[in-house]
Amino acid sequence: MGSRFPIVASDGADLGSATIQQVESDAPSEGAPATVAVKMSITTSDAGGGHRLLSVSWKDFGAIVGGVEQDAGRASGGPSPQLPEELEPGRTYTGWVTFTAPSVAGKAI
Repeated sequence: MGSRFPIVASDGADLGSATIQQVESDAPSEGAPATVAVKMSITTSDAGGGHRLLSVSWKDFGAIVGGVEQDAGRASGGPSPQLPEELEPGRTYTGWVTFTAPSVAGKAI
């Protein structure tokens, strides 16, 4: 957390960079799914067309629980402001992405 990291497409294209600024999580009861909120700063590359970062959403996250990677789920609500649904080239955005994970005992990825 706090270190800038590159965002790279599967073909190696530079999509930009991001920094995780804060992570919050909670679960209403033992064994219940956790709601995870990640505050991040994203700077998109100047590239247009097919080599640009279009969005960052709950679908881009997951969890590792008991050594097993699991998909994130859609969460309602969460801290504001949320990251915008569509990102433009060459801009910096700061906001939250909120998702559910099977348990607070795991690690968000």
